Amino acid sequence: SQEIISGTLDLLLKAYEHSVNSVEKTHKSIVDTTNTTLEKVPVVKGISKPLSKTHKDIIDTIYYSLKKGGKLAQKGADLIRQRKE
Repeated sequence: SQEIISGTLDLLLKAYEHSVNSVEKTHKSIVDTTNTTLEKVPVVKGISKPLSKTHKDIIDTIYYSLKKGGKLAQKGADLIRQRKE
């Protein structure tokens, strides 16, 4: 039935959102740890901050896109629900 499909989509989208947020947090933590380590190595200390910033900018863009995709899917689920009503 339409309600089951709509409810299933809602559940999947919540799981998707939670997963994206969790992986993003972990990914940023890895970047921070790596940057902290690089800052201690004299040979690469000078490039550690620009490298970290570039990496964080890329991460922000990727996770922004993933989150927007999830919101778009949620709008689709909402449209399915509205058609039922």
